[in-house]
Amino acid sequence: MKRKLKLMSHIINSDDFAFDFAEDNFVDVIENDVFDMAVLLYREYFLLIRTQQERICRLLVGAFGKANG
Repeated sequence: MKRKLKLMSHIINSDDFAFDFAEDNFVDVIENDVFDMAVLLYREYFLLIRTQQERICRLLVGAFGKANG
């Protein structure tokens, strides 16, 4: 798990990868159940998550009730 997060972190922070973070990106990732990517995005951009905190909390709490395939 740590290696995967480090790889994704390296890709996102690479100069070759143009990525402009928006809260909607974070919400989309959570809605699509890609929680490992959500961890990475939160770790890198937590200071930019300000306006949709209530919605994000609802999505995360709802994720606890989902089956873990």
